[in-house]
Amino acid sequence: MHWAAAGGHLPVVQYLIQDGCEVDVLDGTSWTPLMSISVLTGDTAAASLLIKAGADVNVQDRDGKTPLMVAVLNNYEHLVKVLLENGADPNIQNQSGVSAVEMARAFERKNIISLLMNKD
Repeated sequence: MHWAAAGGHLPVVQYLIQDGCEVDVLDGTSWTPLMSISVLTGDTAAASLLIKAGADVNVQDRDGKTPLMVAVLNNYEHLVKVLLENGADPNIQNQSGVSAVEMARAFERKNIISLLMNKD
C-alpha cells in the first residue's frame, strides 16, 4: 500500500482498498501510507482515496509527527488543504512540543500559515 500510495498508482491503491488492505498499516518507520505521501510526493488524489477509505489524518509517527506536519515541512500546500478539510488538527504537537502551525511559522510558509490559521 505504501509503494502504491506514494507512487500515485491510484488503480492499485483502489484495488488494495477494495481487497481489504488496511489503510493505516505501518511500515518500518512507523509511517502509514498517508504519511508516506506527505513525506514523498504530496499526491492529493492518492491521499483523498486513503482518507475516503478511513485513513487517520491525525496519526502520529514515533516522533509524534502527523501527516499535516510533514506536508507543512515539505511545503505541499494542496495536501495541507486536503488534510485540513478532512479533520487534520493543526494544534497537535510532536514529541518536541511543536505543532504544524509553529513549523509553518519557523519555515515561513506564508500560504500554509494562512490555511492553518483560517481552519474552521
